[in-house]
Amino acid sequence: MKELQRSGLVFIRGVPQSPQSIENLGERIGPLRHTFYGRTWDVQDKPKADNVAYTSHFLGMHMDLL
Repeated sequence: MKELQRSGLVFIRGVPQSPQSIENLGERIGPLRHTFYGRTWDVQDKPKADNVAYTSHFLGMHMDLL
């Protein structure tokens, strides 16, 4: 949490690959908000995507739903 506060970005290793594990980790940081994406969102590459979020193109640092 100190590194997240200091730099605004952290990489966390060893988290089990399940939706519930991701939600549990997120809730340790703060409350999750339900959006039209759901409580969490799985980043993925889709063929012929109409949204850059579903491609492998570089997206850069950003925040959704400010």
